[in-house]
Amino acid sequence: LFSRPLNVLLVEDNHTNAFIAQAFCKKYGMVVTWAKDGLEAIEMAKTITYDLILMDNQLPNLGGVETTQQLRGEIGVSAPIYACTADAQESTRDSFMAAGANYVIVKPIKEESLHRAFIHFKEHYQSAEPLVGNE
Repeated sequence: LFSRPLNVLLVEDNHTNAFIAQAFCKKYGMVVTWAKDGLEAIEMAKTITYDLILMDNQLPNLGGVETTQQLRGEIGVSAPIYACTADAQESTRDSFMAAGANYVIVKPIKEESLHRAFIHFKEHYQSAEPLVGNE
């Protein structure tokens, strides 16, 4: 699906959900860094540039919406942020989008929904990248 391995930050406190998401991402050739809460994600995003951030909603210490707001507002992260939430309510989706998320995936994460999200990413974000020749 992608011409190069994407550098992905997975923000997820649940080990099982993180394992499943990492397995799907690795199937697509992505390199995944796992942050277990919002504070850890913010620290990681200060030093590493990610192609994509997958953000859980219910996180210890700092929730997903608040983490998204800080990544956008305080740190200036420009990478697309795809929210992952078990709460399918429109108000949750709206809160994430208002905070700066680019897409919302409803849990439980299934390969089909993740595949759709990755196609969305490729069509809206990766295709905008300049092509780099062999140097």
